[in-house]
Amino acid sequence: MSKLFEILRLALPLALANISIPLVGIVDTYIIGQDNSSTGIAAVSVSSVFFSLIFWSFAFFIGLNIINTFFDGFISTSFYLRWRG
Repeated sequence: MSKLFEILRLALPLALANISIPLVGIVDTYIIGQDNSSTGIAAVSVSSVFFSLIFWSFAFFIGLNIINTFFDGFISTSFYLRWRG
């Protein structure tokens, strides 16, 4: 049961961070939207998509490392055994 609490201790800040990323894009779009500039809104929307992509990629790999640690290296062991033949 202690491993579960350790995983939750690590996962909850990641979950909060993942919730905040779309909010950043919404706030940026709202602030730039006050200018009534279509190019500004387009630039913010494209940049927020790239930012979200980069952030979600890092979060995915961090989550994968947490799962790998939880299962005592099961992921790397299974990949090794599959490629080893």
